[in-house]
Amino acid sequence: MCRTELRRLKDIYPEFSQEVVFYGVAADPFEGVAVLEEQRQREGYPWLVAEPVDTMLRDMEVLVQSTKIAIDSRGLIVYRDGYGRGGEAVWRQTFRNLATTAGGS
Repeated sequence: MCRTELRRLKDIYPEFSQEVVFYGVAADPFEGVAVLEEQRQREGYPWLVAEPVDTMLRDMEVLVQSTKIAIDSRGLIVYRDGYGRGGEAVWRQTFRNLATTAGGS
């Protein structure tokens, strides 16, 4: 995600952090988890970072950086978008939907 999107999420995610787990996943082989963790700490992002496991990016058809995917507690993709998309209202609604699904599972 671009820095603007990350700053927006930094303000939005804490409202939902008790019900929704959020990870930043390294998709760029030159920007691994160590770089993401350094950035997370420096910017004060309240979520975890991770490296993709095995064929995860291929299986989820992540072809470009800044692909955003939300997966509910049933393992279903409930939101998917690309670079520069998914503003504040979209993320609030996505997190709200995920929190509701998590609570109802």
